[in-house]
Amino acid sequence: MKDGCKYTYQLSHEDFFVYIMMHLTKHYTTGGTGIRSIMDIWVYKTRYGNEMDWDYIQAELEKIKLREFAKNILRLAEVWFGNAQSNAFYDELADFIFSSGVYGTNKNATVSAMNTYAGENRPVWPAKYRYCLKLFLPGLEHMKIQYPFLGKLPFLLPVCWVFRGVKCLLFKRKHTFQMINNVHLISEKDVARILNLHKKAGILK
Repeated sequence: MKDGCKYTYQLSHEDFFVYIMMHLTKHYTTGGTGIRSIMDIWVYKTRYGNEMDWDYIQAELEKIKLREFAKNILRLAEVWFGNAQSNAFYDELADFIFSSGVYGTNKNATVSAMNTYAGENRPVWPAKYRYCLKLFLPGLEHMKIQYPFLGKLPFLLPVCWVFRGVKCLLFKRKHTFQMINNVHLISEKDVARILNLHKKAGILK
């Protein structure tokens, strides 16, 4: 409960810090985050760090498996805006973020999404196939956002897939073919590079 209020709830500094880290992680894993996100973390820690219960924060991050990643992001912020020394890993992490712009790039987004289906020492084409399948034939829960009537008529999902595909070809042709081309251009080297970086950063085990 917010001080002085009866009906207004407000996140504690610790919970808001965890939220910021979760939001940054979402962008990082779906296309790459930007410099601004790292700066947000640095500014918030600089302003409220001495007031926060870091044991609580670490425990909450551990619950959502972000403790290692958060440690690396905080260290990167120290390298950029503080006096910490960089190394090869943080230089690589910085290169990934610099290439992501503000909210990430299409290529980073595609490769990061494909990593869900990829694995070490596996050919990239199965990951491309499964990614495209999910991209062009989304699941029922996703499709219900665009077509709410599917909640009551789920058997119409295949019809909606066709309708959605026709709309993409008629009204979003350039974007649709750009997405297909992005997938086509992804190499096994691209997937392996980002998969390895995500592991070192603490996103993947």
